[in-house]
Amino acid sequence: MNVDVDELAAPEVDASWREHADRERAPRLQALDRAVLEFLIVEGYRDAAEALAHEADLDATGDLSAVDTRQQIRESIDAGDVEGAFRRVNDISTDIFDTDNQLYLKLRVQQFIELIRKGALSEAINFAQTEFNVDQLTASDADEESSATAALRSEIQQAMGLLAFGQPQSSPLQGLLSVERRQHLASLINTAVLQAQGVEARTTLTNMVRLLEWCQEQMTEAGIAYPALNPAEAVEKAVTKLNASQPMEGTVV
Repeated sequence: MNVDVDELAAPEVDASWREHADRERAPRLQALDRAVLEFLIVEGYRDAAEALAHEADLDATGDLSAVDTRQQIRESIDAGDVEGAFRRVNDISTDIFDTDNQLYLKLRVQQFIELIRKGALSEAINFAQTEFNVDQLTASDADEESSATAALRSEIQQAMGLLAFGQPQSSPLQGLLSVERRQHLASLINTAVLQAQGVEARTTLTNMVRLLEWCQEQMTEAGIAYPALNPAEAVEKAVTKLNASQPMEGTVV
């Protein structure tokens, strides 16, 4: 039997229905654009936020004016200029590191790692002898030692382990040299700066990510099969692409 392909063509959609669908979809798209914009502003990605605001026709002038310093801190860490990030954070408030010693040490660990990355081994050793004491490198017998303290000690020990490899970039500890580690640290610093400024660090998008992660945990516990997602990693990768691409179009769903 011969079939006329014209008979298989999709029926024409009434123009008024299309207009109605577009009107219904527009508010949801704008709400999603606003959620992404809020996230970019809070995380200190001024350039990406500015581009999205322009393309999505959103007004973010007031919000963007306060992002510059936090973006400079993030850019310093992303470029490996940890000392520059220190200076900029202290320009905002010297209390940030005074009240959060673990954050201070995390940034110092990153500074040590950046010296290893550059191949400045003698400088890295001298730096470690100055910044890291025996108590930070030796496990404590105290029962009350927090998991955060133990994790930081492990982090310092792993960073010191980079000295054992002639090519640390291809060593079992190569993850310490990753771009993702820089980005994670930049986000921790950004959150600390926001808290010092009395600004809410949690956003609609991060709340959505946490909700999705919770839902997946519940389904796993219930034995329900589902295509596992890593929403936090997906957001981080998306932000990296958004920040690197110019010009940027509005959010697509």
